[in-house]
Amino acid sequence: MPYYIHKKHRFGIHGSLYEATEAEAPTCERLTPYDFEEVTREEYENTVLDLRYEDGKWQQ
Repeated sequence: MPYYIHKKHRFGIHGSLYEATEAEAPTCERLTPYDFEEVTREEYENTVLDLRYEDGKWQQ
C-alpha cells in the first residue's frame, strides 16, 4: 500500500488516496488527492503527523 503526506499540513495516508479524501476528515478544509504527495514508508513512519488515515478511517 502506498504512503502519502499532505503538502502543507501534517496529515498522512496509508492506503487508498481517493478513499481517504472522500471520507469525512476531521479538518476545517476539504482534502483532495492533489494536496498529497507519495512518500516512502520510512519517510511516512518518521514524520510526526497530526492526523492519519489508516485501516479505512481517520485517526489522531
